[in-house]
Amino acid sequence: MNAYVTAPTLAKRDFQLWIPVPIVCLVFMPALALLLPALAVSCAVARVSFLRTLSVFLELLWSLRGTHVDLALNQQSISIHIA
Repeated sequence: MNAYVTAPTLAKRDFQLWIPVPIVCLVFMPALALLLPALAVSCAVARVSFLRTLSVFLELLWSLRGTHVDLALNQQSISIHIA
């Protein structure tokens, strides 16, 4: 899964950035390791299955495939496409 970020530049050519999503996930793994115990405690307090919660988060992550977001403000715009 890849994310493509496109932004127009002054040179009339679009700036495109290709971001591999699995590598971004690897970068955020240390933060995830710190947040998992907090999530486990939160699930225990709310009496929700921890494994079910993790599976829902993973399903949400994988359902992002095909998402296209366009943001514009005044003369600036950016386009994000997750393929």
